[in-house]
Amino acid sequence: IWLKTALAMVMGSSQAKKAASDAEPIETVLESSDVVFFDDAWCPFCRQAEMALKYNSVEFRKIPIRPYRRDLVRLVGKSSAPSVWIHGTFVGGCNDGTKSWHGVIPMLQNGTFQKMLKKGVTRGRG
Repeated sequence: IWLKTALAMVMGSSQAKKAASDAEPIETVLESSDVVFFDDAWCPFCRQAEMALKYNSVEFRKIPIRPYRRDLVRLVGKSSAPSVWIHGTFVGGCNDGTKSWHGVIPMLQNGTFQKMLKKGVTRGRG
């Protein structure tokens, strides 16, 4: 998928739509791992969140965000990177999200991330 996405960026929007249509359905991606991390290779906040997860020994599936931006807007109202999910529940980006409790780094610092991951407890899609 990453190579298709990179080629689509170089080749233009019609081929970008084709690459997006070849992507796994977002619902399948969200169910594929306890933690799913939608990533943009050029995003410094993605690198910070990724390093924080690795430092805390959190395993995650990293997915290029580009083919999923429209789906993310549909699900949570935003398509910015990173977009991190625990057990299919959106938990924000690096420092924040759509709810006051969102954000990888604050959630790791206050233990919420680990609790949600361990218990499999979710707070809903968004």
